[in-house]
Amino acid sequence: LVPKQIYRLGIAATEALCKTTYNSTFAGLDSATRDEVLKQLEAGTPHFESVPAKMFFSFLLQNTKVGFFCDPIHGGN
Repeated sequence: LVPKQIYRLGIAATEALCKTTYNSTFAGLDSATRDEVLKQLEAGTPHFESVPAKMFFSFLLQNTKVGFFCDPIHGGN
């Protein structure tokens, strides 16, 4: 899988998990529940058919760090 596919599949699977488990989108969850979903993804506990949850979380975390710390205000770019 290429990163674009990992994101598309991971986001769709996470949204489906939230709708099934919490009857809400990820964005509609309160912050404590969003944290719980992220912890589940980090641990790889949800079984997604399309992409491993842990792989999706790893890409999400890494790209978030790069996006934050590469900002020109932090000396990047």
